[in-house]
Amino acid sequence: MVSADHQNNAMVPCLEPRHRTIVVAHDDEVRRSELSRILAEGGFDVLTASTGVEALTKIRAGHASLVIAGVSMQDTDGLELLRAVSQIPGAPPVIIVASTGADIERVYLRIASLLGAARTYELPLSSSVLLCDVRELIDHP
Repeated sequence: MVSADHQNNAMVPCLEPRHRTIVVAHDDEVRRSELSRILAEGGFDVLTASTGVEALTKIRAGHASLVIAGVSMQDTDGLELLRAVSQIPGAPPVIIVASTGADIERVYLRIASLLGAARTYELPLSSSVLLCDVRELIDHP
């Protein structure tokens, strides 16, 4: 899309108001692939990370309009990642997901909500629910 620059009548490209890149951080390759596939089919660009450190590097580089992270990962947990992301100016919203259904993961999801997670889910999750919530969080943070 192109618009006129009203000060000098030049044509300048319009940028999309929000990029639509999502960082999916999960140490379980199957879960990471499943979430990535759903998001890609929904029209989003997806960057994957198998560790919290890798995810944080991508987020700090400005490559994310949203983050989806597993509640527990080998090098860091989703709560630590959530806290680190919240310290970044203009931080993207974070969704925390739990995979096992264990009671401790449900407790972590409640804590994640209290720490500012935009959403929390137990997997498996309906792709339509995930895509609807992701679009809402990106378009109306």
